[in-house]
Amino acid sequence: VNALRSVGVPARLAGTPAWNGSAENGNHSWIEVYVNNEWRFTESFPAANGVISIADDSYDPCNFWFCNSFKFDGQTRVYATRLDASADDTFPLAWDANDTGVPGVDRTDFMTLTCSACA
Repeated sequence: VNALRSVGVPARLAGTPAWNGSAENGNHSWIEVYVNNEWRFTESFPAANGVISIADDSYDPCNFWFCNSFKFDGQTRVYATRLDASADDTFPLAWDANDTGVPGVDRTDFMTLTCSACA
């Protein structure tokens, strides 16, 4: 995130504290980058299945290993960090569920809509 921001690219941390709403299923974090007037998610290579460009028309969220209807079954909650400390939501920390000090935005609806269409 900081590397992208240092060259003027808006970026933020995003992720789920619990796949399918169950901590036993683990958690995961990724990066969202603001390009083409929208937030797009990405990961480092090779976890991104070779997806390296998110700025052009070839961007396909379904190429990411976690973007599928199994992971986004309506129970998985997703949040992204924010700089605005006056935000109503917080970014839940998987390692400390009681820590509400990181401002966040709920991205659940976006990720569920996007990824539930993927196989």
